Amino acid sequence: MTAAAIAILSAALAAVDGTSAEVTVSGRAETSALAFSADGAAPRGLAALDVLPRVGLLLDHKTLRLGLAYEPQLRVSQALAYPGSDAAVVHGGSLRAEWDVDPLWRATGSARATVRLLDLAAGAGSELARLLDLRAPLAPLRYADSGASAAIEGRPTRRLTVAAAATIDASGAAELADRPAMPWMRELSLAASATSAETREDTIRLELAARSAAFEVGGASFATLSAAWTRALARGAHLRLAAAASQALSGSAPARTMPGGDVELEATPGLAGRPLRLAAAARVGPAFDRYGGRIFERLALEARAAWAVAPRLSLSAAAVGGGVLEAQGYTASRADLRGAWRWSPRVTFYAAVWNEWHHDPRLAAGAAATYLGTGVGIELAPGAR
Repeated sequence: MTAAAIAILSAALAAVDGTSAEVTVSGRAETSALAFSADGAAPRGLAALDVLPRVGLLLDHKTLRLGLAYEPQLRVSQALAYPGSDAAVVHGGSLRAEWDVDPLWRATGSARATVRLLDLAAGAGSELARLLDLRAPLAPLRYADSGASAAIEGRPTRRLTVAAAATIDASGAAELADRPAMPWMRELSLAASATSAETREDTIRLELAARSAAFEVGGASFATLSAAWTRALARGAHLRLAAAASQALSGSAPARTMPGGDVELEATPGLAGRPLRLAAAARVGPAFDRYGGRIFERLALEARAAWAVAPRLSLSAAAVGGGVLEAQGYTASRADLRGAWRWSPRVTFYAAVWNEWHHDPRLAAGAAATYLGTGVGIELAPGAR
């Protein structure tokens, strides 16, 4: 019935003005177990079942494209030390639009508003930036994340690409009682860049960006000028080197200059005749601290590997680590190992294990916390209905 209705809608739109419509259905269901311990205390256990369906609508009209998505989360969790279980449903949605102004210029816009359930471990996956930003709440909470962006990119000449973007984000605990554990932060970001293809192998990029944040109390901002060089190496490898300088202003403190930069290396050497993708990076630069209402310098290290063992079987691993570059700075690290088997073009089964470690020297008790988790699940790739 739904498929027939969509087919009729798509045909009607196409007949009127050439617009095509497509509904996609995807999602993920995962059951997981997590053990948590702090400073040698007795470990706490948590078992959970997460169901995250996603329904999308894609509209395509000549040079305009619009995508809408609805993404709820259902979580049933059980603290292993206590009887009873908890069940909750939260919701999320997103929108993305693209406009091909002409063959060489494209404008994009997006918006999102989501609420997600976090239990013990930070909802960061293996991204260190979010690992340090969200950290690890010691009690379940609802995390709200919303934002909007607009950007334009074009090629005024064959070798030169220019872009400009503006982004607004707001995130933190959805409920007032949880704000001490996850304070709110609102961000505004503006950026402009120019990328020049100097040769077939070498690309130079210059970017000027400004970011401002409003915390629960006070605010901070910084502007960054960066230059990056990307080199295409042999056998599909890429090397990227970047240097940056930021001027930071936080509260009543005097302005200060903060250096930064990053180095990234990607390669696809292959292993046993099968595709192998490797990546490593080191980054340093300023970031906002929602907990202290200030700007700090952050160091991030990461390494990733993905190997297609067989046509339907793949293994991936990731390790990230880093922290705040100051005396008694917060540090965190995480390691992930995941195996996936593609049962069909749309259905994939996977199993994963991960370990996460947090350390906050400023706490008198519970300064170090360790999390060990494992999960199995099924993913449904987008498909038209």
